[in-house]
Amino acid sequence: IGDREIGLLVIDEAHTVSTWGKNFRPDYWYLGEYLDKLRHTSNYIFPIATFTATATISDGYDDMYHDIVESLNMTCLTFIGDVKRNNIRFNINTCEVEKAYKEEKEALVIKKLNEYTKNADKTLVYFPFVKQLDDIYNVLPKEKVGIYHGKLYKSDKDETLEDVRNGKKNVVLATKAFGMGIDIPDIKNVYHFAPTGNLADYVQ
Repeated sequence: IGDREIGLLVIDEAHTVSTWGKNFRPDYWYLGEYLDKLRHTSNYIFPIATFTATATISDGYDDMYHDIVESLNMTCLTFIGDVKRNNIRFNINTCEVEKAYKEEKEALVIKKLNEYTKNADKTLVYFPFVKQLDDIYNVLPKEKVGIYHGKLYKSDKDETLEDVRNGKKNVVLATKAFGMGIDIPDIKNVYHFAPTGNLADYVQ
């Protein structure tokens, strides 16, 4: 920063400052401490504005809002909106287990994804772990299916993103690395391979 004066510091996607984001992007562990030092070593005071569409707030475990405030040492005015999405419908089906649970679940996912690729429905499939993602990816038609997770090179992730945007591929198998800062308006289906571990993950 040098001798430059800060008039305003804006943190977009501020949920990355909470415990959820710190685990995803470890550098955010140090942001609050750095800003605190900067304020105390400079001769001026600058405001901080944070924005997020997906931070949770509660009196219990999944309280990202207070985590953000505490992490950044903020005394703040708060404007809270609603995370309700009126354009999302839930379609929950129960299945009778006829064989081993894991095999039946994978067979069901593969069947659905083959339907999505055949119908050219843009679909995002979330997996909690890369290994599960790879197991399913290995039996799907690669020409219509892309993958996106934190262990890939940036160039590979960018290629998948571009392929989905332009319609070259219509199904993306992803971990929660896919989502933040990504805007694709015509996603038709979001398929969760497994229930998310907590409310914060679900909102993301």
